Amino acid sequence: MFRNLGFRGGFYDDFNGFNEFRVNRRNWADKSDAAQQREDAAVSAFEKVRAEMEARKDLKPGTTETVPLLKPSCHLTDACWKAFRKHVNKNFGWSTKRRVATEAEKKAHGETRKAKVYFVDVKYKVSPKGEYSLVRMFSELNKENEKGEGSKVVRMFSELNKENEKESSKAGNGSNKRSV
Repeated sequence: MFRNLGFRGGFYDDFNGFNEFRVNRRNWADKSDAAQQREDAAVSAFEKVRAEMEARKDLKPGTTETVPLLKPSCHLTDACWKAFRKHVNKNFGWSTKRRVATEAEKKAHGETRKAKVYFVDVKYKVSPKGEYSLVRMFSELNKENEKGEGSKVVRMFSELNKENEKESSKAGNGSNKRSV
């Protein structure tokens, strides 16, 4: 009778630790539909701000611009925040930060929750003039490749390879290859 009582004092069987008395949460969603809609709204707001900021010509190279993006009413759950932050950080020069709203800011925005609420800001670091990083180049190549323009990628890499070979032959005695 007490054979199935495990260390935790509950019923336990040999099938992956689950039986009919336990709840299997493997197929439960990480985000509700409402949370997913808020995340999608945050992503679309970021894409709009990103397009505006990257199109501006008045930004000085090397500066950082901070843009307030979301108010506390657009609550991102932990799973949504992680996915949103990942989306923002994959774009060259962009980062995100969330800060806790003070009690005065909560009242100003009409928030009645006692729990923490956050403002979400995005930062755009303008790259120094003349600097074209490999991260930006690869992200643009990836976008072209997704559009089906893969031949441009191959041509660009072959041109870079030729330039590197020319530089290496100019730099030394021509024996830049390692012997094993």
